[in-house]
Amino acid sequence: MQVAVSDGSKIELYPNSEVKFADGFAALAKRDIYLKGKATFTVAKDRSKPFRVHTAGLMTTALGTVFSVDELQSSVTKVKLYEGRIQVQGVSDKPGSAS
Repeated sequence: MQVAVSDGSKIELYPNSEVKFADGFAALAKRDIYLKGKATFTVAKDRSKPFRVHTAGLMTTALGTVFSVDELQSSVTKVKLYEGRIQVQGVSDKPGSAS
């Protein structure tokens, strides 16, 4: 399934997957997407507004690039870069704990 995002980004959503993001996405200071499953992201370039994909254990940040995130098949989240640059960070489930 193809999802067009209001900032010009595109999401290719795989079966048994879902994404969530806020209304008025293009006008927000931060572009946060919440993913369960697998998707490929073609991100519209906007250096002033980070595009972040949140999954169960990772946050992947891009400023304009093409990448996929997959947490469908196992407990390990896989991130694949096709074009550009990304930053991948582990996230803590508990506030205040070290990562």
